[in-house]
Amino acid sequence: MAYIAFIAILFGAAGIAGGIEAENTAGTIAAAAIHVGGIIAMYAAARKEQKEGGADMQEEYGLQVIAEGSFTDEGYSIRTVTIRLNGAAMDGYIMSGKWNIGDVYETSAEYKEYIRKKELARKEWEKKILGMLGIEEEAGCSITRALSEIFTVVQVRQDKPDAQGDEPC
Repeated sequence: MAYIAFIAILFGAAGIAGGIEAENTAGTIAAAAIHVGGIIAMYAAARKEQKEGGADMQEEYGLQVIAEGSFTDEGYSIRTVTIRLNGAAMDGYIMSGKWNIGDVYETSAEYKEYIRKKELARKEWEKKILGMLGIEEEAGCSITRALSEIFTVVQVRQDKPDAQGDEPC
């Protein structure tokens, strides 16, 4: 079904371009309907696969540690970890991103609600990634996308003096 939907999307897009170029309004509208129908069918196929437990859709968050290092500097411990995310974790990152702009919404309240939901989703994603790395505290942590599915996690902590009051080295 997904293959046929993909073909409909391609032919619909080509038909739209051809209809516009030929100034054929009826043909353009028909091609647009085929294009939109293909998109809907593609979405339906993906949802069906997800509900039926398709292998890729049910994947759990995972990551691979590529490099890790730490150092201390003037009373602060800095830990850096370079990680590679699997598909599910990458999807979590993408789906928690803010992709819409305010013009899409009728009111600013709707847009603010969208932003709030996306920020909560990103916090949950960050919490999962940090938990997988054994980092319990979120304060002083930053996760930055470096390239494609490669991310850098940086944790900065202020070192505590030992029991005698000496600063750690």
